[in-house]
Amino acid sequence: MRYRSLLLMFSLLLPFAIHAQDDRLTVVASFSILADTVQRVAGDGVSVQSLIPFNADPHTFEPTPREIAALADADAVFISGIGFESNLLEIIENADAGMNIIRVSDCVTVLPIGAHHDGHEADDAHESESLSAESDPRCDGQIQEVAALHNDAHTDEADADQHPHTEALGRAYMLDCDAHDHAVEAEGEHDHGACDPHVWGNPHNVIYWTMNIRDTLITLDPTNTDQYTANAAAYIAELDALTDDFVIPALASIPEANRKLVTSHDTLGYLAALGGLDIIGVVIAGGSTTVEPSAQDIAALIGSIQEQNALALFVETTTSPTLAEQVAAEAGIPVLTLYSDTLSDGEPAATYIAYMRYNVTQIVTALGGQVPTDVGM
Repeated sequence: MRYRSLLLMFSLLLPFAIHAQDDRLTVVASFSILADTVQRVAGDGVSVQSLIPFNADPHTFEPTPREIAALADADAVFISGIGFESNLLEIIENADAGMNIIRVSDCVTVLPIGAHHDGHEADDAHESESLSAESDPRCDGQIQEVAALHNDAHTDEADADQHPHTEALGRAYMLDCDAHDHAVEAEGEHDHGACDPHVWGNPHNVIYWTMNIRDTLITLDPTNTDQYTANAAAYIAELDALTDDFVIPALASIPEANRKLVTSHDTLGYLAALGGLDIIGVVIAGGSTTVEPSAQDIAALIGSIQEQNALALFVETTTSPTLAEQVAAEAGIPVLTLYSDTLSDGEPAATYIAYMRYNVTQIVTALGGQVPTDVGM
């Protein structure tokens, strides 16, 4: 009898439990690095999903109709923006699905892609046309937050300190970063002056992500404002410490003669700018993975590696290593693996913090620097 009473009570309470769980916010992030950041701000009370799975190539990923339907049902869809999800956005627009899309990189200062390794400066061609010369109140507030975090009243100078070796194009919200020539990309070239979307290579940029995520969640769920604010503040402190106490000192320890990067595709621009490294070549230029370099391109890259005495070639987990391994073998240098557009499903890069520590450790160790060992994170 007692068992039957408990069973009846459970059956009566179950619909309320399910209903309470269904009342949680449901949000989707475009890829795993962004999903991790959203989860850190949201906490356990929000359902967070990554659309693009671990180790998938974001440049070629296409969601299924079922996944598009899930996006439409979400309270918010977080994307990085700056053209990174251009293929995904095109599919969404064609589906005519009304979605609450939040571009978390809107307030980030954008660098031009390819400026590090081919002699082109940002001033050569600002093909990422300006959308607005007016300030954005939301970004103005976040920029002031970042300035206060670094005790710097001059936000322009603070931004310059983040990438002193490359001239920036401007804030993302002021640029049309999808306005590049896809025909040029298809021919295996890239758009000088076009936006580099891989902003998470500098953890300070993820601070802007965190603020945008916080403000969005507060708008959607004001009841839990204190929780989102506290979670964001804690994560911002971690990101700031990661940058200033680990990434910058580690990269600064690389000997001057060794400060040269060769990668399988163009994803390390923000990290290189932060640490004063020179990207002397990439196997697949232009930030995409969908083009094929010519035999002349490969020969020129091998020659550049040998001429400048680069010490390693870094290949990303989302690209095939075959061509990079051939280049490295011909040039006589080792190949090391980095994570670029994805976290790992488990160690060694299961979170963004771990991802940055892993990548920086790989680079610094290969190039003869010293990784800080007394930094708790």
